[in-house]
Amino acid sequence: MKFNCIICKGQDCATISSKTRDSKNQVVKCKLCTHIQLHPKPSEKDDIKFYNRDLQTKLLHPAINIAELKIRSEADTSRRVKAISKTFAKNQSLLDIGTGYGFFLEALKKAGFNPTGIEIGKDRRIIAKKVTSVPIWSNKIKGPNRSGKKFDIICLFHVLEHIQDPIKLCSDLKSYLKKNRTLIIEVPNTNHYLLNIDKHYRNFYWQRAHISYFTAETVKVVLKKAGFRKVKIVGVQRYTFINAANWLIFKKPQLKNPSYKTGIFSQVDNLYRKFLINNLSCDTLWIEAKV
Repeated sequence: MKFNCIICKGQDCATISSKTRDSKNQVVKCKLCTHIQLHPKPSEKDDIKFYNRDLQTKLLHPAINIAELKIRSEADTSRRVKAISKTFAKNQSLLDIGTGYGFFLEALKKAGFNPTGIEIGKDRRIIAKKVTSVPIWSNKIKGPNRSGKKFDIICLFHVLEHIQDPIKLCSDLKSYLKKNRTLIIEVPNTNHYLLNIDKHYRNFYWQRAHISYFTAETVKVVLKKAGFRKVKIVGVQRYTFINAANWLIFKKPQLKNPSYKTGIFSQVDNLYRKFLINNLSCDTLWIEAKV
């Protein structure tokens, strides 16, 4: 199948990996713009089946347990709500795209915001509606806003990497934002240092669900092509140094108990996180963009 870069439409690429952890798709890097993506790219029809069955989660955790899901999501939920509460006034309207199991929506509501969610995955949507009473739409964003409803904040937390055409989605989202309001994106950072030093982590990192693998440079290109002119990117280190040590020693992920906190080693971990964030070699990027 002929390669076609999602970002620049370039047609020449180099193979990064011959497969992902859960598919035979290759991971390739565009020689023109350096964007990394799956090849061949899954079809939209395949994506619908994949997400309706919640296969991204079930391939790692076959038995879905709401209580365990909540525990695993607590660190990210708390961090995101804290960041938004610090920057934005309460009672603002927020659209969370790819809302997952609803924990973030419920926490936002309790924090005084006015959230709405979008979740296209049927199984996740069923769970989310048990977790929260916040409205959750099932429809995809497939073009400019025709509903007339606009938001102060739109969030895409670990969503953009799943999207077939990220430039088009971001462009369409402009019509869902009120004037001078903010799009917040969080994506895995492919310049993460651990990805470059440990082959076991690298083999686990590539997955069928992620169509794109972003760096600060490539996500900035996406947003500028979509019409966003004010783009701020900062680093986030979600996992502790214990997680890195686990990979280097045991060569496998901490699936049931990912290490987001370190307890008595917190001072060491703070230095570890600070170093990675300052060098943008951390595991995650937080992006705020305005038109």
